[in-house]
Amino acid sequence: MKASTGRTIVICCALLVILVILAACVDADTARLFAPHSHTGPRARGGRLDLRGANLSRPLPLDGEWLFYPRALIGPDQLDTLPPPVPIKVPALWNHQVVAERPFGAHGFGTYRLDLLLDKPLEPHYLRVSEISTAFRVYAGEALVLRGGEVGTSPHTTVPAWITTTRRFLPQREELTLLVQVANFHHARGGIRDELLISRQPNLLSAIQARRNFSWFVFGALLVMGIYHLGLITVRTRERSTLWFGLVSVLMALRATLTGQPALIDADSLAMWELLMTLEYFSMYVGFTLFFLYTAALFPQEMHQPVLRAIQILGMSFGVLTLVTPARIFTATLYGFHVMAVLGSAYLVYVAFRALRAGRAGAAVYAAGMVLLWVTVVNDVLYNLGVIRTGYYTDVGLLVFLFFQSLALATRFAANVRRIEELLAERNRLESLTFRDSLTGISNRRHFDLTLSKEWTRAQRHSQPLSVIMADIDEFKAYNDNYGHLLGDKALTQVAHTLHNTLNRSSDFVARYGGEEFAVILPSTTDEGALKIAETMRGAIEALCIEHRYSGLIDVLTASFGVATAIPHRDGSSDSLLSAADQALYRAKQNCKNCVM
Repeated sequence: MKASTGRTIVICCALLVILVILAACVDADTARLFAPHSHTGPRARGGRLDLRGANLSRPLPLDGEWLFYPRALIGPDQLDTLPPPVPIKVPALWNHQVVAERPFGAHGFGTYRLDLLLDKPLEPHYLRVSEISTAFRVYAGEALVLRGGEVGTSPHTTVPAWITTTRRFLPQREELTLLVQVANFHHARGGIRDELLISRQPNLLSAIQARRNFSWFVFGALLVMGIYHLGLITVRTRERSTLWFGLVSVLMALRATLTGQPALIDADSLAMWELLMTLEYFSMYVGFTLFFLYTAALFPQEMHQPVLRAIQILGMSFGVLTLVTPARIFTATLYGFHVMAVLGSAYLVYVAFRALRAGRAGAAVYAAGMVLLWVTVVNDVLYNLGVIRTGYYTDVGLLVFLFFQSLALATRFAANVRRIEELLAERNRLESLTFRDSLTGISNRRHFDLTLSKEWTRAQRHSQPLSVIMADIDEFKAYNDNYGHLLGDKALTQVAHTLHNTLNRSSDFVARYGGEEFAVILPSTTDEGALKIAETMRGAIEALCIEHRYSGLIDVLTASFGVATAIPHRDGSSDSLLSAADQALYRAKQNCKNCVM
């Protein structure tokens, strides 16, 4: 058990390393872009940032203290007539920042300003923005370089968006003013949520595309796993874990297209944006609940039912709220879900190690993947709260976890199939023993009765003739009394094999009927054909030349045969055919022996 668990953990770790390398190392520039940024470089102070001498060959965050014009959308042509700005932290939500001596709140509009000092004007620069909530316009000098949605001064004139995008621009002077107009009336969080990046290399463009490509890869992988396991549930309806696993995979595939910033999230209308946000939050809330149900199906003894019910109630409540309220309301539930996700994931780690300690099948794989997933969940919560600047990695953690689980479920399914095959083989072996005569090795009377009934029904359905041959060894009691039971058993076996070898068709059937009697079933055989086969059998037994000087006929072992044929009809039964063959055998024994009647 311990060796098996150790091997499982080693395999999981190897797969984890491979998947992380594939996910992170799309190329060197992408890896640098999505790695945590060091803040040893220059930071903005008082709305100014000196980038002269800074290394812009890699992305540099424009973090620090910007200037902010609350409830004003300032354009480049208004720089000479601006009202007094106030300092504001970037990146950070404006929800709880003090602007003009009072909290700004979630909803509103305003303009961020940052004056840059550059040492290489007239050279191409690249600017990336991510997760500005929820509509924005970015001006670099006089040029509008980036936009998301439609910036307005009211809910009716604002069209929200939630995108990550990069644009190339060309500074005209060493001093460049960045203006970021932001409006938010439809989300519970507003402002510049994530850092802006600047670079003189086009790696920002390739990195965004790489991130989108990876999002589609995650989507495809999760969707395939989900469809596959939902397909399995159609043939294994009792495997609830497979059902929950498939649903979780499909929901998380949907979510990957939304959180990973592919083209789907760039809505061109408020209705579409509301729909996409509803799908993102609903898949997150319901998917987390289904994840608990999946774990409970895997390890029911380790999962406490009160905890499971509480998660179900909370998760479904969040899900329903998402469906019946607009985004500006249900997005406020995210903070509560953060608490549930962190604590719930920690509890699932606890369940995994309880199952591992109890030696449950698949517990090692689940525990390894769950630890990784919990780390990525905590990372995403802290990133979402602005505590750290790493990025979203739950999709990667979930992909690795579900990949592990897919392998574990496939192994479990294969083991079940092997077990079923073993049970079927054992059943066939037992049936073979039940239907086999232990002495001669051919079928016994029980098997004969079942086969005769089946062949009678088939012949009746197709109006085909059915023949039965009854055979009995002549003077076999005298043979046993004079030659002994050992030679008698040997003679019975030889006769049985001879009868079996005489039959040419796979549908023909021979059985030891009892004692020295044998019975043969010949489907689709007329009386003339049955008589020929019986005569062949009689001659073959005589040709064995088994010595029998006490038979009173000839000095070798012989047998008598009775043949009967019928075309079954609705009111008849196989017993009548068997009785007719038995009567024919009786006449053969009485009249001549070593003959066919």
